[in-house]
Parts: sequence; structure tokens; C-alpha cells
Amino acid sequence: MTGGLPLPLGGNVIRRGLGEATVARVSQLCRESIAWALAHRDEVMTALLAAETRAEVGLDRALLDRYLTMYANEDTRRMAPDVRKAVEELFKRGRAAGILAKDVNVEYAP
Repeated sequence: MTGGLPLPLGGNVIRRGLGEATVARVSQLCRESIAWALAHRDEVMTALLAAETRAEVGLDRALLDRYLTMYANEDTRRMAPDVRKAVEELFKRGRAAGILAKDVNVEYAP
């Protein structure tokens, strides 16, 4: 991305049709889950490593730590202004490239 913005690697999507109350509740639960995982990182890593059964993945603590640093962090939890700006830029570029329809816009759950 340009301008020093972070690169959005993923996102959570909630269907609007579920209604405002459900969207707000799911959004809150996602934030709480991420906050808990950040506060209990070692416990989460131990559980994830214990649950991994695919030897070919080659997952070890260092690799998992690197992955979690990229995907499960404060940017994920709080969607800071620069993260939101980066998402908007990504969508803008997608529309300009014809990958996204012109009327596709980002909406953030409360």
C-alpha cells in the first residue's frame, strides 16, 4: 500500500440481514474474543499447537507466533483509523481495477 498504510490481510464479515442487534452482538463478541486471545497468547498458542494434527504443516511455536503477530493483533481488535483507511484504499483500488463492483462499499459494524 502507499502512504505507509498497513496491508489488510483479512477481515470478518457479518450479514446485514441478521439485524442491527445481532450484528452489534457478533461484532462485540469478535472484539472480546480477540482481546481475550491477545491477553492469553501463550495459552492460545499451546492449545493451537496441541490441536494441529497435520505433520506436513510443520507448525512450531515460532511459526505460530509469527502468524499470530500478523493476524491477531491490536489492529485486528480495534480497527484503528489507519487500518480503516487501508481497507478503504484496498476497496477503492479493487473498484478501479474492475475486481469489485462500483457500488461495493465498506461498512463497519458497531
